[in-house]
Amino acid sequence: MQIPTVFFLSILAGLSLVQGQCSDAGVCSIGSASTYPAENTVKIDAGYSYGISSTVEDVDFHTVYLKGTFLLSQTGLLFIRWNVLNRQIGPLGTVSGIGDLLLIYKQILWERAGSVFSLSAGLKLATGNANANPDLPQVYQPGLGTNDLLFGLNYQINTWQFLLGYQYTQRIRNANKVNRLKRGDDLYAELAYTGDMMGGQVIFKLMGIKRLQESEISDGSGGFVIVDGSAQTQVNAAANYTYRLSHGYAVSAEAALPILKRKINVDGLTRYFTFSVQISKNL
Repeated sequence: MQIPTVFFLSILAGLSLVQGQCSDAGVCSIGSASTYPAENTVKIDAGYSYGISSTVEDVDFHTVYLKGTFLLSQTGLLFIRWNVLNRQIGPLGTVSGIGDLLLIYKQILWERAGSVFSLSAGLKLATGNANANPDLPQVYQPGLGTNDLLFGLNYQINTWQFLLGYQYTQRIRNANKVNRLKRGDDLYAELAYTGDMMGGQVIFKLMGIKRLQESEISDGSGGFVIVDGSAQTQVNAAANYTYRLSHGYAVSAEAALPILKRKINVDGLTRYFTFSVQISKNL
C-alpha cells in the first residue's frame, strides 16, 4: 500500500469529543484528522474529553470514549466510535450514561500524486438515553435520542485536508420529557493542516458547522414552539499534538475553542472550551 493511501485511510473522526469540539451531533466525525497512519489493519483508541458550555446552563461535560479503525481493503475503511460514559454536571444535577454510537465507512474514489478524494457514509445510532433523568432538560442527557445519517466528501492533498459533511436528522421529537427536542440537519466544513513538530505530529483544524433548521421544543403545556435563533453557526479552531511511542502506541492531546460561538444550547451541543487526551494502539 502506498504511503498516501495509508495516510488517507487513517483520516477518521477526531481526537476529541465529537459533540464537544465541534458542537455537532456527529457529522464532525466524517473528517477530523488523526495523527499517524495505522501500521496494521486495526487501530484502537481510548480517551477522555472535558468540555464546558459556558451558557446559562453552565454545564460541565465529561466523556470516556473508545474508537476503532478497521482497514477493510486497500481503499476502504470502517470507523467506530462509542462514548462509553457521558457525565453532565450542572446546577440542576448530575446525569451519567452511555452515549450514542457512530459507524462510518470511507471509500477512496480517486488517488494520484499525493492527492486523494473520498466519499464517506455512516450512521449515528441512539444508544444513549435522551431521558436518563426525566426531570432534567436535554442538555443534561447522555444521548440525543435520534438515529441519523452521515455523509461526507473529502479531498486531501499532501498535508492539507478539505471536507464537506452533512447530517440528516431523524424527523422525530426525542424522548426527553422536559424538551421533547426536534433537531434540524447539520452542514459541516473543515480545513486541516498536518505537520511535524517537537518530535511528534501536530494538526491544526478550522471547523464550521451550520444548523439548517431551527429546533423545536415543548412549551410545557402540550404544545411545541420553535426556538428562535437556534439555526446557528459555529466556527471552531483546534490544535492536536500526538507523540508516537514504541510498540505501536501513541498518545495525544487536543484543545479547541470557538471563534464564532453558538448562543443557544437547547440541544446540549454548544461548548465554550474542550480538552481531550487519548492513547492509541496499532494491532
